[in-house]
Amino acid sequence: MQTIPMSESLTPLLDGPEPSPTANGRERDPNLPWVIGVLIVIALVVTALGNEQRVQDWDPQYTKVVVDRTAAYGGTFYENGLFNKGPLELVLHQIGSVIMPEDGHWIWIALVSALLALVIAFAASRTARWAGASGPVSAVVGVFTFMHFTFSDADYSGVVYPRNIIVGLLALVWTLLLSERRWTTPNHRLVSTAIGAALIGLTVQTLLTSVFTAIVLLVAGFLLLRGRAPGWERMRLSGVAFVVGDIAFMSAAVWYAARGAFDEFWASWFTYARYMAVGTQASLGSQFGLGWDRFYEYHERVPLVLAVVLVFAATTAIGWKGWTRRRRILVVTVGAWWATAWFEMILSQRYSSHYYSITAVPVTLMLALLIGLAHSALLPGRPRLAGRPWWPAAAALLAIFMLGPSNFGQALYTTMHFEGTVALDAAEDKYLDGNTRTSRAIMDLVSVEGDPLLAWTNEPWPYLKLERVSATRFPWKSFLIGEIYLGQTSEDYILPQTWEWFFEDLEESQPVVLAEANWTLAEGNPFADHAHANFTPVYRGTPITVWLRNDLATSVLERRAGDLWAPPEPVAAGWTAAPGTATAAAGSEMLPIGASCLRIEGIVEFPPDALQILSFYFEDRTYATERLHLGVERGQAYSGSDFVTYEATTLGDAGIGRKEFTLIVGSRSAVLVMQGEIVAALRLPADVNVSVRVDAPTVTLADLRTGAAPAESGCPG
Repeated sequence: MQTIPMSESLTPLLDGPEPSPTANGRERDPNLPWVIGVLIVIALVVTALGNEQRVQDWDPQYTKVVVDRTAAYGGTFYENGLFNKGPLELVLHQIGSVIMPEDGHWIWIALVSALLALVIAFAASRTARWAGASGPVSAVVGVFTFMHFTFSDADYSGVVYPRNIIVGLLALVWTLLLSERRWTTPNHRLVSTAIGAALIGLTVQTLLTSVFTAIVLLVAGFLLLRGRAPGWERMRLSGVAFVVGDIAFMSAAVWYAARGAFDEFWASWFTYARYMAVGTQASLGSQFGLGWDRFYEYHERVPLVLAVVLVFAATTAIGWKGWTRRRRILVVTVGAWWATAWFEMILSQRYSSHYYSITAVPVTLMLALLIGLAHSALLPGRPRLAGRPWWPAAAALLAIFMLGPSNFGQALYTTMHFEGTVALDAAEDKYLDGNTRTSRAIMDLVSVEGDPLLAWTNEPWPYLKLERVSATRFPWKSFLIGEIYLGQTSEDYILPQTWEWFFEDLEESQPVVLAEANWTLAEGNPFADHAHANFTPVYRGTPITVWLRNDLATSVLERRAGDLWAPPEPVAAGWTAAPGTATAAAGSEMLPIGASCLRIEGIVEFPPDALQILSFYFEDRTYATERLHLGVERGQAYSGSDFVTYEATTLGDAGIGRKEFTLIVGSRSAVLVMQGEIVAALRLPADVNVSVRVDAPTVTLADLRTGAAPAESGCPG
């Protein structure tokens, strides 16, 4: 009896039928496209509206900071921010800034994330179909893939980072390689070659380290041409690929050179990218050692991924002999894609959880291949089964349950309660923390939304929350002190032109506000020298400390009012008032003292050991907003409304006693000055009535004087 080796007995099953357009056409169900179309529309809407908050991640926010500065000051992206990647991500954000209102910017970015996930899902679906799966089964693969890259708990899911963009471009190239229809005529082959080469060129331009995976797909394309075009045409198509790929890759450099900004582009895209690579000061051996550790940790944490890779490798080994040359090339391409993705992470030394999208995509394609092979082996005839057009819909429900019930549920809830972009902005303002509210109010006293902000920070959100643009192309302190992410800090990693560009930008932007946001200003550098020479700290909050330009700080902090305050007629119950003075008895009512565009100074005198509360109230004359107030209570300064306290800070003593105060009410905000600095601030409606209330027996407000609010506050001079 002859024994047949197991590998040979399994080969016919693993081989599966080579798909053909005719076979696919016979199996097409007319209802399936409608089901898929409805699912896609629902998925795009829910992702765009429901993931609006999720896409506001670290790098996307930084990109928006750069794009906002470019919109404010003109010029090129690289003249407005350091960006050690290609401009494709910046272009996507700029498109959003043009076609969407400011409050809807992140809806656009969420839609981009959905479209990128849709591309990957389509690639996975076509892969399963090519490997032998039926239409409904391949659609199910696409549904699960889309759900994973939009609503799963993976950190690369539902966001737009350069690597998410890259894998989307590479997935398009892979789809072209799979398709036979796109290579059937000379014109089709020419167009497909040009598109594939352009996408590969843009991929490498976006991130240089993606060149390894790009080469894998490029080589696969050349090898597949051998069976798709005659020799003379292959030479022509190779030339087209070379020229188009180079043009796409060099397009950014040529564009910035033509704009006269090549130095800025090269300093960011290449020089600073090199600093990021060498700044870790790790040898090649240690890089691979760390890579192995991260490889082991990742697959220990996600063993299913390793299982897919191992089964894929075993399937390839068993089915190799029975496969056609084309199938071998494509299967090896997926495996090489996965290997080069890990090679890219090892050489770039970046293992943040967001970066694993570059390995997740080839693993997804491996799984799609395995599903297609298994389907063709188990159901070689692919019989028509009842209800199969609705399999994708059922798969969507199953994917929600398996991959991201909480994320999808939150996104669906957000979508169903969407009330427009203005409501998004109102909700964001409503949930701002107290320190950000106070800092923004102080800035609004002397500047407006979109004005420049000089910040010492390593985060992008201070600019976005405070609604200011970076005063220089160096939004982060790391660029100014040579601080490399996951690496060393050294002046060797400060670009040679840094301080020249820094002061050129300051000369252009002329910022009046400086903020220390989450980081204390480091001394001994030109930034600190400029800050101390030109700015004065006026509010020492946590995590944001606000400085104002010296002249503005003086106009806010120093007592400048000269006219004696005139009491209203009649005086509120419980008050005794005369020009320049007002005394309240216990239980007194609120005393009107003025309106918007007011500066009032005085001295508050509390009796010892008494409940000491001094509050200023601001009532919107249109009654469109709730009543706001700020003041001092038991040694604390506070700001808030009738319903909630926004922020409370310690004044540094047990009580108020006898203290000088200054209240400045501009057209946009109000600040309270005590002890020589701002202790509380509020953003205000445009037109308010101002009143004062005290809660202690026999409190006197002495030496009350009025004057004009600073001209920068939006009040008439």
